[in-house]
Amino acid sequence: MAPDLIALARSGGLRCHTRGTRAKITLSSAQVGLIERIVGKEEDAADDSQRRLVIGAMEMGSGKTLAALAALCVLRGRLSSNGRRARALFVVPKSTLYDSWKRQMKAFTRLSSHSVEIITYPALQRAFTKGWTANLDSSLSWARGSGNPILETERDLLVFDESHVIRNPSTLLARASLIASQNSKRVLCLTGTPVHNGPKDASGQLRAMGSGSYLEDPASFGDLSNLCPEAVHAFTSRFMYTTTLAETGVKLPEKLSEVIWVSHDLSPALVNQYNESLRAVTNGKFEECGESGDRNVRHHMLVLRQLCVEPALFHKHGRDTFDGAARRATVDSPGPKLCAAVDLIRRMTFEGHTKIVVVSEFVTLLDVFRELVFKRLGERSLAFDGRLSESARGRVVKRFLTGADRLLCLSLGAGAYGLNLTPGPTAMIILDVWFNPAVHRQVEARIHRIGTTKPVKVYTLVTTHSVEEAILKTHDRKQACATSLMSGESDETSISPREAHRIAQDCKPFSSAPQSA
Repeated sequence: MAPDLIALARSGGLRCHTRGTRAKITLSSAQVGLIERIVGKEEDAADDSQRRLVIGAMEMGSGKTLAALAALCVLRGRLSSNGRRARALFVVPKSTLYDSWKRQMKAFTRLSSHSVEIITYPALQRAFTKGWTANLDSSLSWARGSGNPILETERDLLVFDESHVIRNPSTLLARASLIASQNSKRVLCLTGTPVHNGPKDASGQLRAMGSGSYLEDPASFGDLSNLCPEAVHAFTSRFMYTTTLAETGVKLPEKLSEVIWVSHDLSPALVNQYNESLRAVTNGKFEECGESGDRNVRHHMLVLRQLCVEPALFHKHGRDTFDGAARRATVDSPGPKLCAAVDLIRRMTFEGHTKIVVVSEFVTLLDVFRELVFKRLGERSLAFDGRLSESARGRVVKRFLTGADRLLCLSLGAGAYGLNLTPGPTAMIILDVWFNPAVHRQVEARIHRIGTTKPVKVYTLVTTHSVEEAILKTHDRKQACATSLMSGESDETSISPREAHRIAQDCKPFSSAPQSA
């Protein structure tokens, strides 16, 4: 960073050394680049009329948090010379990341809660629902009621961490983000995965930032099967700032990823149910189905995935919930995936893995798996999911990393973001395939990030010749689209606007007999 910016940052609250240590605080060229993009160079300080909007797509471990805090310190130093205090708001996920931001603010800066406000996304959404009322007509619009200062205070800097959570413009959270953004001179979105499925994700974040750009319309990027090079270049040059760990000089230990193929073992009745749901998704007339039809498609996709990951999860026949009797029956007679996962844990034990993370979207499945592992291996395990309070989550992580418990069952919803499990785990088992490859990369980054000291292994269990295999095939196409939008180089991609329909078309019906891998 230029000497004048360093001086401004120090005068604005950036420490010389990390609090309580002798470790000197230095900023990499990647961090400096992000700071200059959001704050502007010194010669830009005289003209502060233009809004600055940046999506900082920096890999985990590249120092996004420190860069954002240093940018605020530069602003504070710059504005204090004019007799004004910089106003800032940081919005972060409701996870251990919330406490992490507060800890790092104390470690890297001399700032207090009076200098910067840190809130969670749920708090931001609550501010909107308290201050705005929904119109009772069919327009799905909202009108300002009493308003809320959290959203309407004019600020010099607004930071959204893990900003991909605001990519859907139809959500209340996105509406709240837009109001807060429109009242901020600088908006910084921090995320390692800005694009999950396609250009719609990028457009949604631009809309939440109040960019006013024509790129807020996903159609501006062209046909989803052939991105418009001009739009891609405009997006990356105007709004994106990207960097990788390699560019910051960081090299992580090796990560070995492997797909474990598992044959289904469905009864004839469940095979019929699988094929019936597959036909329902394949034959759906999406242009005509409307909201009820979309719900129907999502229901059948859930059925397909449940039957693949653990047949007992499908409880349409006679039960409304996965009750205690169903759980005990599943532990006594588990499906192929759970058996394969137990065998993997047994194998990894002999290979020397002392800490293993098991991941699934389905919390009930993880509950069953914990009982199954205890019954077959005598192994006790810990659970990390949305049922835990914030304080309980921290205690579970600490116990897993420092105690004798070797297994952590992690739900995808609670653990994909804002969770650091290093150093410790060297292996991960993913029980079910999610639609977004970005979510898979994020959950794998819980154990493969700065702080990892040994090579890690990631096993993904996939039912062969199934909807899971078809979902897995879409990952490469989605990743190619995300790479194009982040790099500015548009390649052809095949992202379908009706992803479920495309996935189902790639599937063949199950036969009554189990299919070999």
